[in-house]
Amino acid sequence: MGQAQAVLGDLPSEKRQNFSDLVSALEERFAPSSQTELYRVQFKERRQKASESLPELGQSIRRLSNLAYPTAPLDVRETLGKEQFIDALVDSEMRLRIKQSRPKGLNDAVRLAVELEAYNKAENKVREGRGYLRQTNNDDELSRGEKITNSDSPNKDIASWMQTIEKSLSTLTTEMTKLKTSDTKVDLLIIKRDIPKVRGQIRVVTIVANLVI
Repeated sequence: MGQAQAVLGDLPSEKRQNFSDLVSALEERFAPSSQTELYRVQFKERRQKASESLPELGQSIRRLSNLAYPTAPLDVRETLGKEQFIDALVDSEMRLRIKQSRPKGLNDAVRLAVELEAYNKAENKVREGRGYLRQTNNDDELSRGEKITNSDSPNKDIASWMQTIEKSLSTLTTEMTKLKTSDTKVDLLIIKRDIPKVRGQIRVVTIVANLVI
């Protein structure tokens, strides 16, 4: 109030009674045109900072709109502030959704932005949880596949050994047939062969051929 009185005291007496002269003098003192232009540039170039919250951004834009357009009606400043707030947002998807919601003023735009930010954070946490569960399931399936592969290996070995034994029996049968035709007495002993453990038991195959002709 003291500064305003000083401005009034500096005016000539004939201008003190003229309202337009009073307004011009006060604007020249507290809101010079050069300063107003500077505020307008700052207002139009305002963007959201990395660590700046949405309410802080809205408050800063409101202050700049009042400084840049001090003589504009309140509803005009609200509209300008709303549009600049939306343009200042970093998230392009958030900008689009707020525009589609058609907020009435700056406060409404800030409220919508805060709600969208909270929703996006919640969605990100849900996606992270689903990704962790999916990775765990994949690891479990891989582990089960390795176990099945390892369990099939002994069975394959046993099958191979059984084929070897069958071949030996076939060879033995052939030799016995030859011995019968040659009237020779032979004692044949096939030494024991052990087949590795299958399901906790050891199967021992012993083939003894004792042929007396």
